[in-house]
Amino acid sequence: KELNSYLCKYVDNFGTRKKPVIHTTHGDFDSAANGVRFFLITQYNLLYLPEGDEWLVWNGKYWDRCYDKHLLSYAENVFYHLKHEAYNIFRDSVLAVDMKKDIEDEALALFKYASTNKGKKECLEMVDFSKSRFVQSQKEQKIFDMVNANLNVINLQNGVFNLADMKFYPHERGYFQTKIAGVEYVPDAECPLWCDFLEMVLPNEPIRRYLQKA
Repeated sequence: KELNSYLCKYVDNFGTRKKPVIHTTHGDFDSAANGVRFFLITQYNLLYLPEGDEWLVWNGKYWDRCYDKHLLSYAENVFYHLKHEAYNIFRDSVLAVDMKKDIEDEALALFKYASTNKGKKECLEMVDFSKSRFVQSQKEQKIFDMVNANLNVINLQNGVFNLADMKFYPHERGYFQTKIAGVEYVPDAECPLWCDFLEMVLPNEPIRRYLQKA
């Protein structure tokens, strides 16, 4: 009956479909284990820079500063994630006849834990415990060496221009840009002020074209 109560509340809020979430329920239900879960769930959208104890979040265009308010939101989302996992576990129990009771007990325990109110203290502890995981993973991927390291990349409002091949690309996490220009790239844009200035300081057109090529 208790499990049914959690299931009814879940279905009312999220529907009956199985959610495509990663499995994070290994380990205990404490801040240390939640730190691992936080890392597993957010590792593609967050970076941790230990030198300045600074968090960065991917906003779709660049890696922006991430403050405690937003970190708390990510931490709270871990518990919603656990509810999805609990529901997925229950759905699996329907097919696992031999282990149905054990799987239902696992789903109930997870629903109970995920539904318990977690305060700011517990959420910040989770974030703190996750830091070592982020550092280890980012060292292995050599991410610290890639942040703002590509000097050929110009990050613009509508994408990234690469001076190495003179081509324009969509924004991607892998550029590891933490800054962005306030303008868009317009391929056929004209620049009359710049052209007038060049004509003034370099009246010889062949020289202007040579410098442009250089």
